[in-house]
Amino acid sequence: MTALLLMLSTASAGELALSFPAEPVRYHGELLVDSGEAIWMLGRNNLNARAKTITAAADFTCRGEESGRGWELDCVVDQIALEAVPFSEPERERVDAIMAEYVELMTFEHVQLSFGGDGHIRTVDVEGVDKNDERAREVHEMLRLLMRRMFVPFEQQVPRKGTAEVGQKWKHKGNVAALEVFSKYGTIGGTLMKYTVAADAGSTVVLTSEGRGTIGASNAGAVAVTGGGSVSGTDQAGNSTSVSETSNQSGISATGSLYSATGTGEAHFDSSLGWWSYAQSVVEADRNQSTPPIRFTHAAWLGRINPDGSVTRPAPTEE
Repeated sequence: MTALLLMLSTASAGELALSFPAEPVRYHGELLVDSGEAIWMLGRNNLNARAKTITAAADFTCRGEESGRGWELDCVVDQIALEAVPFSEPERERVDAIMAEYVELMTFEHVQLSFGGDGHIRTVDVEGVDKNDERAREVHEMLRLLMRRMFVPFEQQVPRKGTAEVGQKWKHKGNVAALEVFSKYGTIGGTLMKYTVAADAGSTVVLTSEGRGTIGASNAGAVAVTGGGSVSGTDQAGNSTSVSETSNQSGISATGSLYSATGTGEAHFDSSLGWWSYAQSVVEADRNQSTPPIRFTHAAWLGRINPDGSVTRPAPTEE
């Protein structure tokens, strides 16, 4: 990475004005969600299971259009692979069945994203997945949360004037998508993200970020469940949600516990594209005063799929 930044730092300023091209752009994305605790998953056919971690890899074809002072992206899922590590060995078959179901539901469906003019994610939704009953809505919400995490790297605050010099810094407080817990109940707490223009050469500007915050899942309206019952609360859009838990495993769907979170990111802006050619985000958080210690890790990256099929990635780091 050091060699890349030195190579790119020959210019002193670069363009950072979002303007998605008229032609579709293809991206490859990969995601890891490790919440440090059980991740409850529901299938459509009365399947319930818990996972330790969820990983995803997908190819998307994205089209964008300007909307007011921001941008709307519609990304078709060309193909997707999902895997999960079961929380306990007896749950393996159910976990695998749910993952296969999720792949079937997501393939060729649409991830719709709304960005503000400053680059922040406004909304993420999944179109094409049924929401015709309570269980289907819970399945849809899990898929929406996974796609929100997948596209977190595209949230990069850009300067108002659309240009910045190498070494220029700025910061953003509050509502940082990278510094969110993986929960339908939404995130509470305070966050801060600091941005730095690390390099600029030709049409590529490299933006790095460092974030921190004390965060937690909102427990407004949530009911903790042990051995069956109902879970209800409000999602990130403020909508009332509920689901019946029938598994004899115990679990908690929302808590008031707080985490100390830190995150790093890197994004490559291609001015000839008007969007990010590569972006990554890694966040780790430790639950405060937890015995035993509990840590969650959320990591994702997106790279443009080039006409020759190669995927845009940073140059290898030289030791």
